[in-house]
Amino acid sequence: MEWKRLAEAVVTATAISCLMLGASFLAWRGTSGFKSFRAPSDTRNNPLVAAPKSDVDREYLRMMYGEQAEHARLHEELRGTATSLFVALIAGLLAWAVGETGDGHQRALIAGPLILATSGIGAVVSLKHYERYQMHLSRLRGFRKSLEKEVTDELVSINSDWTERHNRNNPITSWISLHILWNVIYGVTFLIGLSLFAFGSKVIFTQ
Repeated sequence: MEWKRLAEAVVTATAISCLMLGASFLAWRGTSGFKSFRAPSDTRNNPLVAAPKSDVDREYLRMMYGEQAEHARLHEELRGTATSLFVALIAGLLAWAVGETGDGHQRALIAGPLILATSGIGAVVSLKHYERYQMHLSRLRGFRKSLEKEVTDELVSINSDWTERHNRNNPITSWISLHILWNVIYGVTFLIGLSLFAFGSKVIFTQ
């Protein structure tokens, strides 16, 4: 019966992890995925941009482009740093839970919920940094499109043409969003936390 309960907990954790991944996928779809399905005439998704009319305009656009690029890069770096800290904390809790001293069931019963909470908070922090990253990236593209108004179509198409070439050369990995992989980490740690909690709960059920 104990193994049955543990197996049920693992199945439940797997389902919750899949839900977390699904939520991450929907967030990705709403921001950067499946752009080809958006109507080009919808100004909410494709706002109109004006061409610069003076050197002051061009300097302003270049300044704002660089500023938004720096903010976007900062959020990606912060997300990586935050993930490293959360994973290190979870690893410490896991090492403590499986230590050889004391009652392993009681330690698992304590570490499990802490790992669950840490995984949940980490996933939310990761999603928030990604949302901020997408905001700055969207602004950046707006300033770039304005600058591209004075550039020939052949030069403007370099970005999309070579991105398409890259995707053709990497057909498997190009469609996998790095944002999804970031949250897979928290899905795995969430599964570990729930399994530890189920293992520790055997003390209560068997007493």
